[in-house]
Amino acid sequence: RILTMAYNDSLPYIDVSEEKYNDIGTRMVEEEMKRMRPRKVEPLSEMKFRSPLMEGEIKRLAADRDSGFMKKKDPPLKAPTENKIELWEEAVRQAKIAYEKERIRNMLLDISKEGSTATEQWKTMNAHLESLQADVEKSLQDQQAQVNAINLQRETDQRAKGQELHVLSTHYANLIEKTYQLKRAVAELKEELKVG
Repeated sequence: RILTMAYNDSLPYIDVSEEKYNDIGTRMVEEEMKRMRPRKVEPLSEMKFRSPLMEGEIKRLAADRDSGFMKKKDPPLKAPTENKIELWEEAVRQAKIAYEKERIRNMLLDISKEGSTATEQWKTMNAHLESLQADVEKSLQDQQAQVNAINLQRETDQRAKGQELHVLSTHYANLIEKTYQLKRAVAELKEELKVG
């Protein structure tokens, strides 16, 4: 049993092993299309342009006038009259070329808004990035110089303290030796006093 409930965006599953499913699926799609009500399409809102230049360019295009970088008018695309793969491949290639031309034209319109050019914007951005790079490099050099100065001062202090520690260690060893000598001398005097 096949369910008759369907969704607007759903298509029936067709099993290629059963030919009758193809007819049933086609009938289901046709019934669904009959049940669908056409949507009300709102009228297009008035176009809002980001710059007067773009507004003028769109009006010139609507009036079918050639201007600036749009002097050459592209011929309309036509579908092949014969069902040959080569002809359709060529038609698809021509459609891709036309799409790319239109994309570039729109990009040029976008670039030329408010009279600024992409080259000037790119130069300004590069100058800003170079300035930031110079600031970061100078800050890094200053920090590296401070680190080197601190390390040099530490090394100098450690060497001075090392020499001072060596002197103190030698003096301490001498004092210990003298203490032992004094203890031995005292012990010898006590022995002499006992004998005497």
